[in-house]
Amino acid sequence: MDLKALPHNILSERELLGNLIQDNNSILDVVQMLEPTDFYKDSHNKIYGAIVELFKSNTIVDLVTLVTKLKPYLDVIGGITYISELYSSSMGRGAIAHAKIIKDCSIRRKLIKQCSMMMESSFDSNKDTKGIISKFENEMLDITTEGSHILTSSEVMEKTLAFVEENYRNGGGIIGMECGLKTIDMATDGFIKKDVVVIAARPSMGKTLFATTIADGLSKKNKVALFELEMGEEALGVRQLASSSMINGVKLRRADLNDKEWANIAKSAEYLATRQLWVDTTSTQTIFDIKAKAKKLKMQNGLDCIIIDHIGLLEETNKNSGNRNLHMSEITRQAKIMAKDLDINVILLSQLNRAVESRNDRHPMMSDLRESGSIEQDADLIMFLYRDEYYNAETEDKNILEVGIQKQRNGKTGSLNMFIDLGIQVIADLDTTHR
Repeated sequence: MDLKALPHNILSERELLGNLIQDNNSILDVVQMLEPTDFYKDSHNKIYGAIVELFKSNTIVDLVTLVTKLKPYLDVIGGITYISELYSSSMGRGAIAHAKIIKDCSIRRKLIKQCSMMMESSFDSNKDTKGIISKFENEMLDITTEGSHILTSSEVMEKTLAFVEENYRNGGGIIGMECGLKTIDMATDGFIKKDVVVIAARPSMGKTLFATTIADGLSKKNKVALFELEMGEEALGVRQLASSSMINGVKLRRADLNDKEWANIAKSAEYLATRQLWVDTTSTQTIFDIKAKAKKLKMQNGLDCIIIDHIGLLEETNKNSGNRNLHMSEITRQAKIMAKDLDINVILLSQLNRAVESRNDRHPMMSDLRESGSIEQDADLIMFLYRDEYYNAETEDKNILEVGIQKQRNGKTGSLNMFIDLGIQVIADLDTTHR
């Protein structure tokens, strides 16, 4: 039998590595597809591994940083000259296409290796044929299901017991991430990773304030990213400062402040700067843009929760479809996939439709969610916000925010009352002294 070279494509490997050095944005896509061992050439294996390590450490990948990282292996991989050649000879495009070629060759090499091992075992009369076949089938399944998350019942129970034991060690308290609002934390068991949370309301109910309050509380101990599509960073920062300093937002924006208030603001700004919070105020982006950014944050800094304010402002990926229901379904489905794949909590803010305004009782209902079918299906927790004071000036519920839990996959539904003051941008538990 003629010996054949194992499947490989050195040109694709060279082109991809040069591309990644030229365009660091391509690394995020490729790193999800390839391991260093997928490269046929050992020097390319080492170069790709160094690129990934630099990227994960939030270091720009260029010729200088890469050569420094590869210093112990420079003689083996061809020196600085070879890395420079990779960089200069690359066309700078088609990273994903080349990654797919490299992955395909890698899988073929694994298949050939397993087939060769099976042939060798088949010539050994001391080995049981059923055992040879069983091992071969298992190895083939490992290759064809590479990257999948199929678990046996035993593995599920092992993970479940570890989860329960960890909660026991934590004192049997709230199992999710605490946002600092005890009323919310106790009712929801905290914000749980892999869950999608929807916070919905009509305009002027306090959605963004509720979201930033949660973000502030969560980011004390967890890493949070806020994607704010409606406001700029300064407007958002003023709200945060007003809440922390207890100074009226209008007064703060106008800088109508005395010396004591200036000192208070400086102290509050210093306090807020310690939060593990990333803010993106890009106004035009899709759910896939946010997903890519979340992946990058997770890889480089760690990430526990993202908040999107609000999903009605997300751009459609297929602008020619004109189908809002399909657009919303894509958003909520991708949010659920993102929550599970990245092991994070995803919080989506949503506007309620105008049907609320035509009823005598303006408390929100599930049907008030815009394109509510997909939201109701994909969300693990849905909370509606309502302020009676907005509609009824004579109400007895002054400064009361009603949080209606309309869906909770693993808990109870019902209504909670919180304290709210939109002037100083504060939401708090009613048993506090903010009144």
